[in-house]
Amino acid sequence: MAGIGFELKKLFKEHSLFYDIRAYFISSLVSIGPTCLCILLITTMQYFMKVMGESYKSVEYFVTIIVYCFSFSLIITGGFSLLISRYVSDCIYKDNKEKIVPSLFGILSIVLVIDFTISNLFYINSNISSCVKILSIILLGELSVVWIQSVYISVLKDYVAILKSFLIGIGNIIVIYFVLSYFIKFSIFYSALFSITFGFFVMIMLFIKKIIKEFGQNSFNYKECFEVITSFNKYPYIFITGFLYYIGMYIHNFVFWLSPKGITVENTFRVAPFYDIALFYAFLSLMPITVLFQVKTETAFYPKYKKYYMVSQEKGNIEDINLARSEMISTLYSELNYLIEMQFIIGLVFMVFGKKFLPQIGLAGLPTDIFSILVLGSMSFSIMYIIVVILLYFDSMVNAMKISIVFCVLNFLLTLLTLFLGEYFYGFGFFVAALSSFIYSYRKLDSFLKEIDYYTFASQPMFIKKVDGFFVRLYHNKIMKGDKLSEKD
Repeated sequence: MAGIGFELKKLFKEHSLFYDIRAYFISSLVSIGPTCLCILLITTMQYFMKVMGESYKSVEYFVTIIVYCFSFSLIITGGFSLLISRYVSDCIYKDNKEKIVPSLFGILSIVLVIDFTISNLFYINSNISSCVKILSIILLGELSVVWIQSVYISVLKDYVAILKSFLIGIGNIIVIYFVLSYFIKFSIFYSALFSITFGFFVMIMLFIKKIIKEFGQNSFNYKECFEVITSFNKYPYIFITGFLYYIGMYIHNFVFWLSPKGITVENTFRVAPFYDIALFYAFLSLMPITVLFQVKTETAFYPKYKKYYMVSQEKGNIEDINLARSEMISTLYSELNYLIEMQFIIGLVFMVFGKKFLPQIGLAGLPTDIFSILVLGSMSFSIMYIIVVILLYFDSMVNAMKISIVFCVLNFLLTLLTLFLGEYFYGFGFFVAALSSFIYSYRKLDSFLKEIDYYTFASQPMFIKKVDGFFVRLYHNKIMKGDKLSEKD
């Protein structure tokens, strides 16, 4: 977040309402812009389809495809996104910005191959139309590209261009949908699916153009694109953390999908609408805290964090180090407690309004009952992830990975348990797993901070150790030299 961090600090220093609003807007645009766009498109297109007389079954089919593409693209790219965040940060820190654009194309090549392979395996026994298969596979790939691009977008400072790209993409989706469905009288279902696929393609092209322009690199050797794979050996725990985080985020859905409570759409997709819809609206409560966390981290915590490590590395005296450490830790806990309080307030607001308005949009009964407990789970889940990110700030990658493992395993096992306990307990699996993981993560953070001087000084290696491993050898010995990979490698 190096690029946006500087911009946010500059805006908040202006000390005016206008600049504060602009700073929060910029943070929102970069941190939750792509996610908000997907949510907005799902709800908007669903509304348009209903207004134009499309059947409930067709709308459900469309939403199911979007939800599958959305969730699986996040799972597939989760580990890559965290890994590439670290790689890009390293490039900026070492002033190797010429490596940033090649890394984008390298990581996208890997992700798209995985997308294509998994989606084709998923559809291997499906009887849905080839057109739906092709469009949904393309959409899965596009969403994966958007999540990866989000890392690079955070480095850009031309926020007007970012906003324009979002608006142009949305505009294309709406215009194409109405041209196809209303004027050409094309199938409403296919009009919606094609327009979203095309709109994301336009947005991706605009973002790629902007990223290349920002770093001024129009040509490079394709071999340079894959240096990023060496990060798998440098930071394996970061990849595992991101992957398991998103698996854990959706594993309770999978349990309900595959249970007797789930239903099958078009003999291909398993869903549990009563649970999925409630969780969808509960997860909306995560949006404000994501923005607040980014702002608070970059404007309050990071300066103290940077000061502590600067004093430590520049051989400051013991009083300076103790003072810097004390300021950093007190600021961190102060901001973390503030975020917990704000998330609690936001959660309460969502529960109150959810109970009132969800029945008015047709979500009465079980989904409304589950909603409140899922909001409570989302509150704990959001703070848990904030602590994971903070631990990654301190390079405590093993602790971050342990938290993701605990959450993923607990969410799976406890959700299974709630299935046997009955409808009254639905949602409690996610809530208890998230709350337990939050408590566990808080204790891990507290334990780490108590020993931070040890981790800063005594735990560091005396000599720089050359990173080695399968991916390092694959890149240096095979990709760069063009050799074939042997079994011993």
